Amino acid sequence: MKNAFLGIDTSCYRTSAALYFEDGSYISSRKLLETKKGSLGLRQSDALFMHVRDLSSILKKLNISEYNIKAVGVSEKPTEEEKSYMPVFLAGILAAEAIADSLGVPLYRFTHQQGHIRAAMIGGGDVKPPFYAFHISGGTTECTFVDEKFSCKPILKSSDLKAGQAIDRLGVRLGLDFPAGAELDELSKKSNLEFKIKPSMKNGNPSFSGLQNKYEKMLADGKKREDVAKFVFVYIAEALKAMMKKIGDNETFVFSGGVSANSVIRDTLSGKGRLFASLELCGDNAVGVAALACDRYE
Repeated sequence: MKNAFLGIDTSCYRTSAALYFEDGSYISSRKLLETKKGSLGLRQSDALFMHVRDLSSILKKLNISEYNIKAVGVSEKPTEEEKSYMPVFLAGILAAEAIADSLGVPLYRFTHQQGHIRAAMIGGGDVKPPFYAFHISGGTTECTFVDEKFSCKPILKSSDLKAGQAIDRLGVRLGLDFPAGAELDELSKKSNLEFKIKPSMKNGNPSFSGLQNKYEKMLADGKKREDVAKFVFVYIAEALKAMMKKIGDNETFVFSGGVSANSVIRDTLSGKGRLFASLELCGDNAVGVAALACDRYE
C-alpha cells in the first residue's frame, strides 16, 4: 500500500480533506459551504453543522482504506495568536482524532494559516523557510514571518476590514454569490481603465474601511460595475505592495489565501522572489495541512 498523510480543514468557507504523498503529489476532496443569496457568510453554528453533515462524504471520496496512512494533520484554529479560536474547526478536530486513534498513528495540529502557506509551497521549487508569507482572505490580511519550524509570526496586518471582506461586500452589493472573489475578478477584466492609487497605510499596515467608502461613492456616481471591481483589486494590490516595501523588496514573499488567486494582484506583484499558490490551492483546503503532517512525521 502507498504511504499517505491525511489532512482535514473545516474553515468558514469549505469542508475539505486531502491525502498528501511522499513524492509531493496529492488528492483533494472539498465542498464549499452553502450561503443564502445576498448573505455575507454564515453563523459559526450553521457552518459547524454543515461540516458535521458533509465531512463523512468528503472523506469517503479519498478512499482512505486504500492507503497506508502514516499520520493525520488537522487545522485546529485560524492562526497562532493566543486568542485565535473558531468553533468551525471542532468538526475537523473530532474527525481527525477519531481517525488517528483508530489507525494508531500520530495526530498533528496546525493552524488554518499554516496550511494555506504550506499549500502555496507545493510545486514552488526550492522555496523553504525562513521567508515572509502573505495570507490574504476574508478573515485575514497579514504578512507573517515563517521560521524554520514553520511558526508564523505576524509582522504587518490590516488595521480594520480585511481584503476579502471588502471584496465580498462589493460582490454581494452587486448581486454576486458569496464568496464573490472569482466572479468579481472576471467582471474586473472587462474594464479598460487604469488607476493610480495611494492606499491608506499606517506604519506599513493597510486600512480597507476607506476602500468600501470609495467604491460605494463610485457606484452612487454611476461608475461601471467592472471599473469599480478593478478599482478595488488595484487598491488591494497597491496596499500589499506597500507592505512588501516596508519589509524589504529583496525578501522572498509567499502568497496564499483565496484573495491571492486574483488576476490583478498576481499580475501586479509577480516577479523574482514572489511565489503564489496555484489557483487550485489558493482557496481553503486541507492539502497544506496534509503536507505539514508529512513534514512533521519525517
